[in-house]
Amino acid sequence: MHGELLDTLDGMHAGGLQRVDRVAGAHGLEPRLPFLDLDVVELAMALPPEWKLISEQRPAKWLLRRAFDGWLPDEVLWRRKEQFGEGTGMNDVLGEHFSAVPKADEATPDELRAAAPELDPPLRTAEELAYYRIFSDALPGINAQRTVGRFVEA
Repeated sequence: MHGELLDTLDGMHAGGLQRVDRVAGAHGLEPRLPFLDLDVVELAMALPPEWKLISEQRPAKWLLRRAFDGWLPDEVLWRRKEQFGEGTGMNDVLGEHFSAVPKADEATPDELRAAAPELDPPLRTAEELAYYRIFSDALPGINAQRTVGRFVEA
């Protein structure tokens, strides 16, 4: 498990963190990522592996939840963990937006078929194509293959 966590940390710069940095920088913003503070990362890596594993007694993010016990309502603190898009409702909002009748700046099914092979793996949805276009327009010259992630579940 420790080796897998090290591999994950080692590769963070080429995925989500790269997107955060480039998009924030393109708009003159400075993001704050408190859980990536070196002291916090070192503490997390030093914790016993069994504290990090999900079990009946320890749901996802158990230690973090315990740290906020008494500070947040139990129904919020101990609810089931969900993917960001599900927990915030954004999957529904964005899905409806990108599946609605295409507007001039949105992707038609024909445009999706034509653009899909531009990335590997290919773009799968109109929503992914919309994000691809947003990143390409906002960050010209940046390798979209490495920058644009998969934001939806196909």
